[in-house]
Amino acid sequence: MNRENTPASRSALDLSECDRERIHEIAMVQAYGAFVSFSYPELRVKNVSANLGAVMDTKELSEGGGVGARLDSLLDLDLVNEISLRVAQGLRAGLRTYFKYWGRRKLDVFLYTAEDGSIAAELSPLPDDSRVHETGSFDEFV
Repeated sequence: MNRENTPASRSALDLSECDRERIHEIAMVQAYGAFVSFSYPELRVKNVSANLGAVMDTKELSEGGGVGARLDSLLDLDLVNEISLRVAQGLRAGLRTYFKYWGRRKLDVFLYTAEDGSIAAELSPLPDDSRVHETGSFDEFV
């Protein structure tokens, strides 16, 4: 897989290869995942992937839709509350945060501070598989 991280190389990447990658790269969301960034503590959306509605099983976003909206207009309120808590606990200390969300949609959630200072969230649906268990785990990365 091409690991060069320029605008030209990003558009040339084949996202179907991501499932075979052993190392997850920040800001390189798998094709089945979604992305949203927002200001904190205002919780105003700054960027959002067009497939967020499909991943969250809500209405689809039109191009540019959602930018400037409150985060809870795009995500379930309990997920927004969990994200806010994790941001307050971990990201303010300069840590990246990963957790499993067990709400209406089961998700892997990876939070980090983006270059522009916004909070970025990568959301990937968990497989609908009986082998996936709630662990309650909370991992911090430096």
